[in-house]
Amino acid sequence: MTMVFTQELEFPEHQVERLMKGLEKQSTIKVENMVYYPYYFFEFDVSVKTVVGLQGKTACTVDALDGKCALVDVFPQLIQYEIEQDFQLEIVIAENEAKKAAKYFISENISKKVKFLKVPKIKFSSKTLYYRPFWLISLTKYKEQSLIIVDAISGNYHPL
Repeated sequence: MTMVFTQELEFPEHQVERLMKGLEKQSTIKVENMVYYPYYFFEFDVSVKTVVGLQGKTACTVDALDGKCALVDVFPQLIQYEIEQDFQLEIVIAENEAKKAAKYFISENISKKVKFLKVPKIKFSSKTLYYRPFWLISLTKYKEQSLIIVDAISGNYHPL
């Protein structure tokens, strides 16, 4: 067991099962287990010299498996939770690599949205590693089995 930061479930097992049964009426649904997907959350102080001047904070998540970045409006509400290591996906992207990717991603986004007089100053502020919970669901339809992963926070689902 490992203590990690994660998010409180918005979609517990019984809700996910009901949601999937509603969408896949002719399938047999089985909730296999929960997996925890690693993300880095980076926050930066930004100062941009424009005609009016801009200062503030911006944040970005980096997928710790493939390095994809996404802008984040709000810091995720995290709790400490003990999880079994078998259900914790292993980190592939090192923290320093993720931090560089996040800073570059923030810089690129600023340059696309704001006309500036000088290169923006982007200063690292904080970092948190957290694990987002996902349900692993098996669907059986006409003797064909497939796997679906359901985000336990948003309810979004994707085939595997």
